[in-house]
Amino acid sequence: MKKSLSTYFLKLLLKISALICVTTLAISVFYLSWVTDGSFKTESVIPNWLLEWSNNNPNLRTAVPFLPIGLLMPFLFHKKKATLLTVFLSFIIVSMAEIGQFIIPTRVPDHRDVLYGLLGTGIGLIHYNLLLKSRWFK
Repeated sequence: MKKSLSTYFLKLLLKISALICVTTLAISVFYLSWVTDGSFKTESVIPNWLLEWSNNNPNLRTAVPFLPIGLLMPFLFHKKKATLLTVFLSFIIVSMAEIGQFIIPTRVPDHRDVLYGLLGTGIGLIHYNLLLKSRWFK
């Protein structure tokens, strides 16, 4: 009985942690997609090396936040529906971020960003499935 109770609490802790991380990442995606300066030079909390990297790799900077989303979001759902729901919700998040750029005069929405966001989610999902097959989740 102790083992099943501790397993339950560990799974609950994992779900809560995943929810907090996914929510924080989604909010960050929206904020950074809707900030008026697309080069993020006005953002004082982002280190200079990261600003330079993101400006040199604009497509990758869209995919990178979706890697942990693709890895962590499936923990929030039943295993049979986790992949489909993760891809669907990631599509909604990245699409809303791009649609929001239509109302910001200094930003230009790009349909390729949706594809790169989904690519990041897909890579995260691959890692999720590898993690499930590891000895920690058996």
